[in-house]
Amino acid sequence: VYTMYRGILDQGAASPGEESLEVMLASEDEVPWDKLSFPVIIETLKLYYEDRQSGRYATHYGEIIKLDQKTIRVEHY
Repeated sequence: VYTMYRGILDQGAASPGEESLEVMLASEDEVPWDKLSFPVIIETLKLYYEDRQSGRYATHYGEIIKLDQKTIRVEHY
């Protein structure tokens, strides 16, 4: 189960945690899509940028189906 939240950075800064090597703030065209480690993060960012473009931030539900080590299929409900 994944739960992702959108929020405001405290003091406008971010730093890596236990499961991250690096953190960056990036516009959509600056995201290093081919270097992101987890497909679920790619899917989450795509939904975020779609919501941002529409000006409406929705709650997204779905099932993440792992097809192989690097590939997922997402069924949105």
